[in-house]
Amino acid sequence: MLLYSSGFQAQSKSELEDMAYDYLNNYEFPKAYDAFEKLVTRYPKEPDYKFKLGICALSHPEKKEKAIQIFKRLQKKITHVKLNIISPELIMLIINSMMPLEFLNH
Repeated sequence: MLLYSSGFQAQSKSELEDMAYDYLNNYEFPKAYDAFEKLVTRYPKEPDYKFKLGICALSHPEKKEKAIQIFKRLQKKITHVKLNIISPELIMLIINSMMPLEFLNH
């Protein structure tokens, strides 16, 4: 796992973002989670990365509480960004039904 994580260290924002979205769109949620977590750490003011991290967290039974916390924090901070039009219930539906996630891509 250290080698996997250290690979993220050397990547540019663009490369890491592309990788994260590829993982997300291919339903590789554990890898997408790791990539978006790194993006959130590096770029904490980017709400989209936090939103995607929340989506990935929903796929982990042990991280669903973290997903709820992420969405609640985003809901409090963001009132005018398109993220607000997607409810946590819709996100759960997406994850549970495995609908294509391409519409979530940047």
